[in-house]
Amino acid sequence: MRKNNNLFFLICITVLFLLSPVLKADKVVEKDYAVVSSSGANIRYKATTKSPVIYVAHYGERLELIEDLGGWMKVKLSDGRIGFVWGPLVKIEKEKVKVIEKTVEKVVEKKVKKKKEAVKIPGTIEGKIDYGKKLYYRGKYPSAIDIFEKAISQAAPIENEGKRRSIQGEAFFFIGLCYAEKGKSEKAKDAFKSTIRLVPDYGLNVTSERYPEKILKLWRQAEDEIEEEETRKRLYKK
Repeated sequence: MRKNNNLFFLICITVLFLLSPVLKADKVVEKDYAVVSSSGANIRYKATTKSPVIYVAHYGERLELIEDLGGWMKVKLSDGRIGFVWGPLVKIEKEKVKVIEKTVEKVVEKKVKKKKEAVKIPGTIEGKIDYGKKLYYRGKYPSAIDIFEKAISQAAPIENEGKRRSIQGEAFFFIGLCYAEKGKSEKAKDAFKSTIRLVPDYGLNVTSERYPEKILKLWRQAEDEIEEEETRKRLYKK
């Protein structure tokens, strides 16, 4: 009987040890925020005034500060995107944040919730396009590509050719953006070429005000390759 009690005691100690990272006491930590102190502040893709503006923050808006780069501030937007704001346009404030005690039940509940959210893919094509964009802006490129590909397949039966081309062209463009961010230039160009074939004037949207130079360069290369292909086709027909 004593042997069984000792075994039970050892099991309890082991379980408590394994759960120690989960069962934490409350603690207070300080977080830094960049608070907009001017009438407005441009949040840029990179830490340079030549970089495209991805968001405009208004007076009093609080942005989570990730890093002070000595002039530029690296911040996190409410939607998860990362950008850069010019230091003189903001003031730094510290805020004490209480870290709530984690319990096994809460951790399990959070994991179940995340799993449920992961399968909540919008049913409409427009919903998939919007959801894919959100994933792209959050840096979840593989998931975004998967959603855009689903939207392309779902749009295939649309009888209105103009509408189908518009939807698929936009989806291919964002697939190209995802591949570009992952450093897969050839796949990015292939996706961009699909966009150009579907929506020939889509390039009007691809400007230096909206996208960084690496995207513009890949887009121009895609345009050049398509032009070369068309030239070869014309020569072959002759």
